[in-house]
Amino acid sequence: MNDALRELRVLLATRQGLGTLVVAVSAPVALGVVPNILQSWTSQVWLLYVAFTVAVAGVLVGWALTRNRGLGIVLTLYHTAPSDTRARAMLTAARSRHSTTLRLDRDELWPKDAALTMTNDQIHLLGRLLDARCAEHVDSGGSLTDIVLYPLISLQDGYRLGQTLRSPGSGLTIAHRSVATGEVFPGIRLDGALRNHAAAAPAFLQPPADPLLTANPAVGPGDPGYGHLALIIRLTGRSSMVDIARRVAETGSPDHPDGRPTGYHYASPACGATLAIEAAVTGVPEDSNSFATTVTYLRTQWQTAHTAWSTQTGSPTTGHLFFNGPLPIAIALGWALDDNTPALVPHDPSTR
Repeated sequence: MNDALRELRVLLATRQGLGTLVVAVSAPVALGVVPNILQSWTSQVWLLYVAFTVAVAGVLVGWALTRNRGLGIVLTLYHTAPSDTRARAMLTAARSRHSTTLRLDRDELWPKDAALTMTNDQIHLLGRLLDARCAEHVDSGGSLTDIVLYPLISLQDGYRLGQTLRSPGSGLTIAHRSVATGEVFPGIRLDGALRNHAAAAPAFLQPPADPLLTANPAVGPGDPGYGHLALIIRLTGRSSMVDIARRVAETGSPDHPDGRPTGYHYASPACGATLAIEAAVTGVPEDSNSFATTVTYLRTQWQTAHTAWSTQTGSPTTGHLFFNGPLPIAIALGWALDDNTPALVPHDPSTR
């Protein structure tokens, strides 16, 4: 019984569930059940007309709420086959919420390709496919705000995909499947608000370090990596990630001191400085507002750090991004960091 009531509450919290409730209540009114009751209570005809008009309006509103809208694009492009549960959840959500659903599958686009990251040509082709389908939707009378991406893709490929969406991406929504509940919800919208200046860190992120940058004493002027800056972002509960990423960035070695691989595919010189941004132990809350606030803050911090390090070194800064967090944030970062974008360092999630 409790489970049934919980499922009912979840349903009524959705647009479709609310629409169903409105139609269920309004239809009997419009069809005459309630007007017949009113007629037995009063002889005032105008009251019957009002009841009928309100009921018809309710049916129309309910229909609008339950009607599928827009375009849902499901991207099953992970370098290994995603679990049936994740893929099915994304596809089911897209089909239930949109009048049109498109699925782009890695096995169909590039059969037997299990490389850790997609090639630049593959990312470029994927971007063009999305551009073409989005343009077709807009040309047929739709809007970019009607389009939702349901991605199953690696963090590094998602980040690079966000970079390809810079021009046509404004208005697109990136869906997210909650780790805690399995619910699929609108994770973040790619719009201009993500590029606003953030004055302070959100409460769920740790305060910025003072000083903001940590200089690497092993790298100085004249060293090849002096102008390199590592941006380390941990938005999950995996607290060891920052120490591991900082060691890779400061030594230039992708291995632990004992020779075990860290999983990072890093092939650049040791960085001259690092900037680490961490969430609280529990990670970033799984809601669209927290995701958007996080992206805005990360963008502001990176711009500040990039300018500071370029000023200190007197030369252009090359950025490297070590990232652990929700996929929609990675995609949005690729889209929002429009200038001096750091390259995301690939990481094999099977390596700990």
